[in-house]
Amino acid sequence: MVERIGLDYNANSMNTGPYCNARLRLQLPPLKEAVTSSGQVLHEKASDSWLWNGHRILLVDGTTLLMPDTDNNQKTHPQQSAQKPGLGFIIVRLAGLVSLATGACVDYAIGPFQGKKTGKR
Repeated sequence: MVERIGLDYNANSMNTGPYCNARLRLQLPPLKEAVTSSGQVLHEKASDSWLWNGHRILLVDGTTLLMPDTDNNQKTHPQQSAQKPGLGFIIVRLAGLVSLATGACVDYAIGPFQGKKTGKR
């Protein structure tokens, strides 16, 4: 913001409503395609000097995400039985393939969270 004011521009709006509304319209399939296709291209085009012993290595990593408790999310990823209905957030697991050379996400999958100590075997 300071840079904009220094250049005699108007300060950016602090209203996040338009951003939130646009994000609600974003569809998952085109977003996943954009992430994975760009990640695959970066992985395949990585400079040979970035490769590990001449190999294109993919790393597997995972994490959990919190999702809003909406009807649509509940249909796809039901809330944990330990939570009271309508309280808390839905928890899902995210597993991804990441290029060692570029750090780009080459592919990912989202699945149900089934409790602690069930994700890393």
